[in-house]
Amino acid sequence: MSHPNQLALPVAVARWVDQSQQLPDHIAIERLGEKLAFVTEAIDVLASDADDVPSELDGLSVIDLMSASATLAVEIGTRRRHAEISKRMLERAA
Repeated sequence: MSHPNQLALPVAVARWVDQSQQLPDHIAIERLGEKLAFVTEAIDVLASDADDVPSELDGLSVIDLMSASATLAVEIGTRRRHAEISKRMLERAA
């Protein structure tokens, strides 16, 4: 049976991405970047084989976190690209 955190992580990532859709690109990139930093730190903790793993990470594997990291990185890249295109379109219109 899966640990509750294994089920909660993908839901949390989906919620973060969904909530970011309603924000301007630069704010969404910043907030998703903060979430990505948290996930990256969590990967480092689990990869270090530390004995004192925080309870928030119970039941998660490095693979679970890498999947979350990839999802966030793709969304950040997409939003950056969207911001670049929007900026160019505004410059051309001016």
